[in-house]
Amino acid sequence: MENAVHYALEQITDECIINLTCVYSQGLIQIYVKNSGSEFPDDLLENLRTHKIQEQGLGIALLNIEERIQLMFGQQYGLHFYNENDFAVVKMEIPYVKDDYRG
Repeated sequence: MENAVHYALEQITDECIINLTCVYSQGLIQIYVKNSGSEFPDDLLENLRTHKIQEQGLGIALLNIEERIQLMFGQQYGLHFYNENDFAVVKMEIPYVKDDYRG
């Protein structure tokens, strides 16, 4: 959410819409943060990992979040970045765990 506010509002002077949605389905939690006023480049995480695009403060944090999610829950979980109908969208997928996750 913080990145949506910071980076979307940095780029526009008009109205900015930020939408947070959480979905639970079949043992999976999906958290979506959508904002108007900005867009993600294609293959954002991969390009940050390989330094094809420059980190602007945002990159290191995104890579750290992705790494922590995958260390905790597995490689199939993490962050996904895409653009949809004039919104930049971040989707985080993690498993639903009832008790403390102990690995």
